[in-house]
Amino acid sequence: MSSNSEVKKSMEISIDTVLDYLEGMVKFRKENITQPPKLKYICTEDFVLQNGRPFEFRPLPKHIAPMEMKECYRNSFQTLIDNHDLTYCEGFATSGILPVLHAFLVDMEGYVVDPTWTDGIDYYGVPFKREFVISQTIKQETYGLIDNWSMGYPLLSGEIKKEEWFVKELQLRNN
Repeated sequence: MSSNSEVKKSMEISIDTVLDYLEGMVKFRKENITQPPKLKYICTEDFVLQNGRPFEFRPLPKHIAPMEMKECYRNSFQTLIDNHDLTYCEGFATSGILPVLHAFLVDMEGYVVDPTWTDGIDYYGVPFKREFVISQTIKQETYGLIDNWSMGYPLLSGEIKKEEWFVKELQLRNN
């Protein structure tokens, strides 16, 4: 009988698989779905692919408790509010076989801090400026930034300029 770590290891996929998934979704949509004319990015996957980067998972720091499953946007926002040294990210991540849209945080060393999943594997996401996350969340009255259908997808349309939200370089402790 296999141990849990052997089973988990056999399920692990590489960040290349996450990138292949994103690229495949973008290609499929470009070839099969008419893009709405007002969108700069054809879909969420396109936005993440063009603006995101890979991040490495590590277990939660002791001062952050695991939070409710399936509430990643709320969990990450609330953890951001209480921890000024973290950067909010949205993108795709895996804790099993398929990449899913997910929110998480990154610490000053560039490692994932995920208050929702304790078993994350691969993370590829877009880091957002703290002030933007807070102001946009208050403005839209809901959690989550990229897939914001209620306000007409302002990030996907390019309505909000990249310099307002994008974190070019994370401020790492060792720099």
